[in-house]
Amino acid sequence: MKISFIIPAHNAADYIVRSVDSILNLFRTVVPFEIIIVENGSADDTPRLAAELADQHPEVLLCHSETGLPQARNEGMRHAGGEWICFVDADDQCEPEMVKAVSLLEKYGPDILAAGFRKGKRTVTSRYKAPNRLISGEELEPAKIWMISAPTRRMGAWAKFYSRDFLMSNHLFFDESLRRSEDSEFLIRALNRCDKMVISDLIIYSYSQDTVSMMRSVTQGAAAWYLEAIRKAERAASGGSPGVRAAFPDYVYSMTLIAAVHDFYDSAVKVPWAVRNRRQVLFLQEDPVKRAVAGMKIKNLLRPRNWPVFLFRHRLISLGGAVCYLRSVYNRRLWRA
Repeated sequence: MKISFIIPAHNAADYIVRSVDSILNLFRTVVPFEIIIVENGSADDTPRLAAELADQHPEVLLCHSETGLPQARNEGMRHAGGEWICFVDADDQCEPEMVKAVSLLEKYGPDILAAGFRKGKRTVTSRYKAPNRLISGEELEPAKIWMISAPTRRMGAWAKFYSRDFLMSNHLFFDESLRRSEDSEFLIRALNRCDKMVISDLIIYSYSQDTVSMMRSVTQGAAAWYLEAIRKAERAASGGSPGVRAAFPDYVYSMTLIAAVHDFYDSAVKVPWAVRNRRQVLFLQEDPVKRAVAGMKIKNLLRPRNWPVFLFRHRLISLGGAVCYLRSVYNRRLWRA
């Protein structure tokens, strides 16, 4: 058995060594593995450090791709020789319990194994009914709904293992045209094809909050990128399994909230309130969003994160926007903590 860890590295000189060391220290005496660093257009010292890591450690391979996270991950997948693929962002680290996940891979041979992670000081546990067992057949569709209904918690490409045969046989690569939410769009397509999955309560990954990621950066106009991801995800979901189709509206609600918090009502963006509201209204009028919001049901309100979208649906734009603005303030304080 062999695991391929794929690390896209773009301007990652401050933390690429930390990320690679977290894998080397855990797996060197456990199972055959490789670490594929995909340098993609860095302007700092990343290429030199990556080359040094490859020279020092036989498990580390270095390749290059065009600039872009999807491009780098796809290039890593093309070079991967392991039975299992695990994506690790260059500013993140692997947790000790990741080693325990190997026994689950060996025992069950799932298409996808999804597990918990740490995000700063918080622990996000993947608790789904009885954990650490194979989910297939009729049980699989509710599990897909559980995954897709909370994309910010469960639909990152990281904190997961993927069968390489499963990915390659289904031609599952990241959409290189997307600039946001490429992880969740990729996973919707993957879940469409998935026949067997393990959801583990192990904490296998540490998502760093001491660096500035794209999700935390201020980029006015990013809502258009989220909208493009929604459109592509809708096309994937429309022909997908019953669970994927059923969960898609919740996916849209989450993407609508992300666009509002990280673009329209971002506390770091100095834009008049009336302009923020107009932009939000235009976003809500786009076809994929309009259809999902119009079909919002009472059961969707059981998830508090959907409340701002409920307010938007009932034309309480300013009130929903105020909730998103406060969420943005909270997020920035959390990132600085």
